[in-house]
Amino acid sequence: MARVEEALQGLIGAILESAEYDEFDRQRSVLNSDPALKEQVDAYRLENFALQRFTDPEELLDKTEEFANKYEELRKNQKVESFLRAELDFCRMIQGINQGIMEAVHFE
Repeated sequence: MARVEEALQGLIGAILESAEYDEFDRQRSVLNSDPALKEQVDAYRLENFALQRFTDPEELLDKTEEFANKYEELRKNQKVESFLRAELDFCRMIQGINQGIMEAVHFE
């Protein structure tokens, strides 16, 4: 287990040194400097997550359009767009790491 823990610490270090994390952290700081805007973005993120888990296919298109309309103005804010883009890039990197591990150990 010590070898795995050592490798994990190396991976964490590599993640923290990555361009994706650096940009995400920078954009997070920008967003955090505006508490009202951060609150709006957090509400957007929560609702987006709920929408992604929505299971009624008959209502999904309507719900998606309603969501897009509700947050159209927020998404025009450059701070918001920059943060969400950086967050998505960072999340994709983490997902890729997880996927690589799962495939390598043949975890089903």
